[in-house]
Amino acid sequence: MIAPEFVNCKSCKKLFAKYFESYCQECAPQEDEYYRIVRDYLYRNPNSSVGAVVAATGINQGRIFDYISEGRITAIRPSDIKDD
Repeated sequence: MIAPEFVNCKSCKKLFAKYFESYCQECAPQEDEYYRIVRDYLYRNPNSSVGAVVAATGINQGRIFDYISEGRITAIRPSDIKDD
């Protein structure tokens, strides 16, 4: 069995035992929904800019950059991937 690492949830900052996810049990379902919204938008609108994704989905830019850095999404125009 893998020993858990104790970390703060990326969303609510509560301490929890991390096995794989970066979010606690309470936040994970909502975070998964945010991701699904972005993923589904990009499926329908590939190569959209970060700004277009934010405007269309209401998901904040920071979360979208997290998805990019985690390798969860890649269908964003490369010229828009910068942290200004």
